[in-house]
Amino acid sequence: MNAPTIDALELQAWFDDELELSRRLALEQRLQEDPSLRARAEALRQARAELRLAATYHLAPEALQQRVAALAAPAQTAGARDAPP
Repeated sequence: MNAPTIDALELQAWFDDELELSRRLALEQRLQEDPSLRARAEALRQARAELRLAATYHLAPEALQQRVAALAAPAQTAGARDAPP
């Protein structure tokens, strides 16, 4: 019996911890058994690491941070009221 093909999107979903448990376990079993899949996973891991290092991050301007916090405050207060004691 041939195992189902694991495409790039499914491999990325595994990295992002987005697969259902049964599919994740099946993919991890295949990683142990399939050297070419392990190589693909390692190449993807390296590409993700390189992108993360090359990414530029910018803080939102202070005024925007304050506006977002003010908009979120009513929702946080409502959530606190709805929480059990």
